[in-house]
Amino acid sequence: MDQDDHPSQNEMDAASPSPPAYYYPPTTGVVYSTKVNDHFNLFEDHYECPDRILRTWTLITQDGVDKRMKMLPIRPVHKKEAMLVHSEEQWNTIQEMENLSEEQLTNSRVYYESLSLYVNNATTKAALLSCGGVIEACLAVANDESEIRKAFAIVRPPGHHSEPSQAMGFCFFNNVAVACRVVQQETRVKRNGTQKAFEDDGDILYISLHRYDGGQFYPGGTYGGMHSCGEGDGLGYSVNIPWPQAGMGDAEYIHAFQSIVLPIAMEFGPQLVIISAGFDAAEGDPLGLQSLAGGRLVVALEGGYNVESVAQSALAVAKILVMESPPELPPLHRYWKSVSPQACTPRAEFREDDTVSIPEILKIYRQNYLSDRGMMQVPLLDGDMQDRFGAQVMCTANVLEKDTLVFFMHEFGNIQAELESAANCSLDVERSYLIDFSRDIMSWVTNQGYGLLDVNLYPRPLSLDDVVMKPAKLNSLLTKEIVVYLWDNFVQLAAPRKIILIGHGAGCLTMIGLLKQRWTPALSSLKGIVQVVSRSTLPSISSDDREELQEWYGRHSFVVVSANHPVVLDGKVKKRHGRVKVMQETKPIQLIMKALPEIQKFVKKSFSEPTTNGDVIMVDD
Repeated sequence: MDQDDHPSQNEMDAASPSPPAYYYPPTTGVVYSTKVNDHFNLFEDHYECPDRILRTWTLITQDGVDKRMKMLPIRPVHKKEAMLVHSEEQWNTIQEMENLSEEQLTNSRVYYESLSLYVNNATTKAALLSCGGVIEACLAVANDESEIRKAFAIVRPPGHHSEPSQAMGFCFFNNVAVACRVVQQETRVKRNGTQKAFEDDGDILYISLHRYDGGQFYPGGTYGGMHSCGEGDGLGYSVNIPWPQAGMGDAEYIHAFQSIVLPIAMEFGPQLVIISAGFDAAEGDPLGLQSLAGGRLVVALEGGYNVESVAQSALAVAKILVMESPPELPPLHRYWKSVSPQACTPRAEFREDDTVSIPEILKIYRQNYLSDRGMMQVPLLDGDMQDRFGAQVMCTANVLEKDTLVFFMHEFGNIQAELESAANCSLDVERSYLIDFSRDIMSWVTNQGYGLLDVNLYPRPLSLDDVVMKPAKLNSLLTKEIVVYLWDNFVQLAAPRKIILIGHGAGCLTMIGLLKQRWTPALSSLKGIVQVVSRSTLPSISSDDREELQEWYGRHSFVVVSANHPVVLDGKVKKRHGRVKVMQETKPIQLIMKALPEIQKFVKKSFSEPTTNGDVIMVDD
């Protein structure tokens, strides 16, 4: 393939086999071309060099992330587009660079270096393509008819330092600013979210986190200070978060996002989010902004001049854009491992006896709700399990008399809450809700006359003094123990002739573990297994498992996944995943609700099939 160009979508498609029936087109786009790399420093090595994007693309392709992205076109920015932000004089200056003689390039070197720039005859083309590439990425996401919801523009030169009438700081056109204006003109998107371009515009929210050092850090001055908030109609719509020194890490960025960026962004309610992704100071960026604007998000590569750090950071961003889960954060305190981003510590201000975790309150509510509808609490004779899972294992009153049993394993529903104060994380109680998806399933099961065993797999939180391993690992171990305990001491005692296992979210992994551990005694009565997975790991039966288990699972499983699940986007749904049903819904709670009619049909069909016990076939009367 020609190194001087990016692969076309046709070339990428031709190199791949025909997509399977469950394949869905990528919803993440990418802009990349090596044509911009003809812009380089003629006189010496420079931080803003072609290797920045060459290494980035190498890592993305080596990791296979590019296969889950659609290649978007790159083209030069048009004059009328650039002049939505920049002066005609600046446009003409950049155009003239391609006609400079070797002598003129040499003589102008000192002048351009004073602006932190370098130029050659290819600078014009690179600057035009870089800006046009960001525009195309934004238009693809903003277009209501497009399947692209997110995009990554891997372009150079960057644009974030360029001002309306002056190129500077390695930047020629302000790529993101121009793209914002084009989107406003050509699409229905009017509210999106450098600073000087939108100083008086209340339809564009500008938020910047940057090193400031009291105005001493590049480019200097007070313009990036916290008191620089816009003017006129745009007053308040420029939000600067100026770091006082170098060395800001995950803890500082997370606090800034949770306390300032996300609350303001949610109140603003953008229709499109554009991130000027500079990797000068971090290995990766939090992308909590994906929850805004219906998921419409564009990331444009900007600064960051350590080639390997930029490439690794860009790879991490690309993985998030194609819906991979981010890696677990390390402890945020350099000395104390107990200081964790997952730990909520207001309890430390009060006596432990005076505090109750929200999950514990919800468990009591749920127990009362189910009890009012005739369900009973299953006693747990194991003291440790009673402490961790008491009040969250429930069954229908006549379950021991039923020939059919549904064993439902899940975690809590979705808690949607508003903060009363972002400073102390106090909830606005009147605007906070629990969305309990399990009610519809349980109501249908009981109305059909089936027995129901329901277990909420969210264990009681431990105090820090009790923690002997990572909470996630400990919870996984405990949930596996509770379902095996319930199978051995309750399901086997009830001895139903027909059983269906249903798992949702994290409960799926636990359920598959139970199937593997108790396969032999379960064979005679187990009629089917249902998994509802959104974006979490899709558990499967591997080739290392028993052959008869693999065969049974292929015939008796019903697996619901969202269309943006990695195994779907990669086209890697295999036989070991079972019978997979792909649904366009991406929200976990909505997924199980929309899949309920299909689940109901599967359960009824599975329970109507003849029961086998060894070589004897027992047909229900």
